[in-house]
Amino acid sequence: MNEPVFKKLDLEAFHHFAKGVYIRELFMPAGSIVTSKIHKTEHFALVLSGVVTVVQEDGERLIEAPYMQITKPGTKRALYVHEDTVWITIHPTSATTVEEVEEEIIAKDFSEFEES
Repeated sequence: MNEPVFKKLDLEAFHHFAKGVYIRELFMPAGSIVTSKIHKTEHFALVLSGVVTVVQEDGERLIEAPYMQITKPGTKRALYVHEDTVWITIHPTSATTVEEVEEEIIAKDFSEFEES
């Protein structure tokens, strides 16, 4: 019997800054299972290309590009990537480094989110 083989992917995010805006761009290959971070802030999420199944607090849905949604604070997602997908998030911020942005917008766990 063939056992499924799982290997951890090291997905590289691309970071873009403009005055008052940070954009995180992530390419996810087909067949991947990806979990998001816990978001502290409301922001836009866009699927530029690809197809994914998203599971989050309000249920499961199939998303096909092009797609846009607003992510609410406290959101964490699990995704199954059916086709190579480019997902971006757009965050209002005055931060100018990735480290500053992550401190501002990402909770380390749900207890931190509940405190913030």
